[in-house]
Amino acid sequence: MTAEFRVLRSKTWNVAGALVCLVFAALCEGVGFFDDPQAADHEVGLIFWTGAAALCVVGAVRVLVVGIIATPKGLTVRELPRTTKLPWTWLSQLNVLIRRHRR
Repeated sequence: MTAEFRVLRSKTWNVAGALVCLVFAALCEGVGFFDDPQAADHEVGLIFWTGAAALCVVGAVRVLVVGIIATPKGLTVRELPRTTKLPWTWLSQLNVLIRRHRR
């Protein structure tokens, strides 16, 4: 039996953000590969730029999973730098007030 959880995310923005990160990864790798191959420290630069490209690829994967997931235990909020789990017991105790704008 598989449980399907409700996921709230903007697929368009997730894919667009991931594509931007992948373009930066390609640019980093291009700079590292084509930047003066005759230089004495070319290998060091290639390692640096490959590391930067790897971070961009990790960022692209993380951007793809950003969103809110409703599970039987609570809400899982995935943002770029962190993931926060909010149990339903915490959420049931919230006092939400409607904000009314005065004109």
